[in-house]
Amino acid sequence: MERRVLVLLLLLMLVWPSPSIATAAQSVFWQPTNGPSRKAVFSLIVGDYLFASAYGEGVFRSADDGETWEVLTTGLTSLNVISLAFNPVTGSLFAATGGLVDGAGVFRSRDNGETWTPVNRGLTKLNVVSLLITPTGTVLAGTYGAGIFRSSTDGDRWMAVGPSGTTITTFAITPQGHLLAGSGNLFGGQGRIFASSDEGMTWASVSTFRTSITSLLSDSHGHLFAGTGSLSGGDGVYRSDDQGRTWVPLSLRRMNILSLARNERDDLFAASANLNGPGAGVFRSLDDGLTWSSIGLQGMNVLSLAVRSDGYLFAGSGVGRVFRSRESTLRE
Repeated sequence: MERRVLVLLLLLMLVWPSPSIATAAQSVFWQPTNGPSRKAVFSLIVGDYLFASAYGEGVFRSADDGETWEVLTTGLTSLNVISLAFNPVTGSLFAATGGLVDGAGVFRSRDNGETWTPVNRGLTKLNVVSLLITPTGTVLAGTYGAGIFRSSTDGDRWMAVGPSGTTITTFAITPQGHLLAGSGNLFGGQGRIFASSDEGMTWASVSTFRTSITSLLSDSHGHLFAGTGSLSGGDGVYRSDDQGRTWVPLSLRRMNILSLARNERDDLFAASANLNGPGAGVFRSLDDGLTWSSIGLQGMNVLSLAVRSDGYLFAGSGVGRVFRSRESTLRE
């Protein structure tokens, strides 16, 4: 019962409207799209379409950069979609449901989200938190409390690959093809980073943090970045230059960093949510994470980021709004 109460409080904090929304929406950097919902946007995908997951309302799609949205829920037996991933090898779109509350596993769409089919054979834990697609099309699913599941069949069958008993909150892949997985608990406690060099078949713990890992990112130079966060406060962003074995704390201290992204010239972007501490909005670094500056949406819980190949940046908020940059981040 105590866990459920804490979960409800966390979700309430994420979706409760912020008084600074009007000011943030008029930022010189950002412009609001026309939606998609009033629920927390935990995941974004940009490409031919803009996809957004709204926790409690399913998946939304836009063909015009967010001017109009379609709700895509046909076949979804749970609308608590917390993560989206696109498989470029097969053209399949995946949606993970659950997160901190009961889910219905993983769903797959082969028609750009028009219809969804559950793909849970071998997936013994249906509370799925995170997804990753490797360059060969292998699908990885991080679960709440049951580690990582792997599918080499586009989600048709899954197998548990460890680490058992672990909540996997986020994934990343390096230019060399090494996989990283972050773990933790938003209620506090240590976070860990695990690594795999065999397409996710086996995993080894490479580092431990004093708080949860909430986001991971690799850039083209081989730098790794880890964002941290919990209800008791985050620990900002860390960087590793040795494939995750050692980490150096950067700025944005005490902030909850729920998403990290980069553009094609390796400018970095960090989304901060004010769960229980200072700092919220979006920040940018032009020097491999050494220094960061705010680029707007201050006072707003920003949960997800995505950068399109042309450099346009999209941000998903805790109040269901998606914002996009007014210009390409590559033009500056």
